[in-house]
Amino acid sequence: MNFIKNNFDKICILVLCIVIVTFGISIHSRIEAFDKRVTNLEQRIQNNHDAEVKLLKQLEELNERTKQIKISQEKHKKALEEAKEGLSIYSDLDAGEKVSLNADDMNRIIDGWTSHIAEDSILRGHGEAFIVASRETGLDPVYLLAHAIIESGSGTSYLARTRYNFFGINAVDTNPDLAYTMGDGVDQGIIAGAYWIKSNFYDNGYTSLYEMANGGYATSPRWASDIASVYNDAINYL
Repeated sequence: MNFIKNNFDKICILVLCIVIVTFGISIHSRIEAFDKRVTNLEQRIQNNHDAEVKLLKQLEELNERTKQIKISQEKHKKALEEAKEGLSIYSDLDAGEKVSLNADDMNRIIDGWTSHIAEDSILRGHGEAFIVASRETGLDPVYLLAHAIIESGSGTSYLARTRYNFFGINAVDTNPDLAYTMGDGVDQGIIAGAYWIKSNFYDNGYTSLYEMANGGYATSPRWASDIASVYNDAINYL
């Protein structure tokens, strides 16, 4: 009987130990799981914080860019208003007195001028070329455009289409076919033409339309006034 009792006690103790160990393991597992959840929560909180900091930084950068764009737009608007106020050329005004315009402004002038009289003009979309030509030669981009419009039939003439000659260069009255080929495309023709005018007339002292006409650029008595008229009408398209 004592044997059974002793074995029963041992079994109870063993079962109790097993229960205690199992409970301990369970508690340990739960603690580990809790710690893991806490760690994950802390990581998510940190990630959210980092994301908020990054977002705030991006918003600050966006606000700064927006501010700079607005400042740039205001400067361009002011420059454009000043240009429109002073955009006037006469046959005796220096063709090198530039106005502050950009490619979009030039394209608006080209589109406005050609929309009713020369929709097939090859000058359309090439406002940037006049800006480049102006920047490289120092000549007024609107003067160059007005000159090209008069000499090339607003970008529709045979010489403009086949030789990219927009300024009537060497197209003498007795034989217009002597006109030079000024490049392999519209942009080249505009820029090369500006360089030719600068080299052969402006740099030689023929700095106004009147002086260019007297220097032999054209024989038509209306040549200078026609270009000046186109130039002055340009402000209507800005």
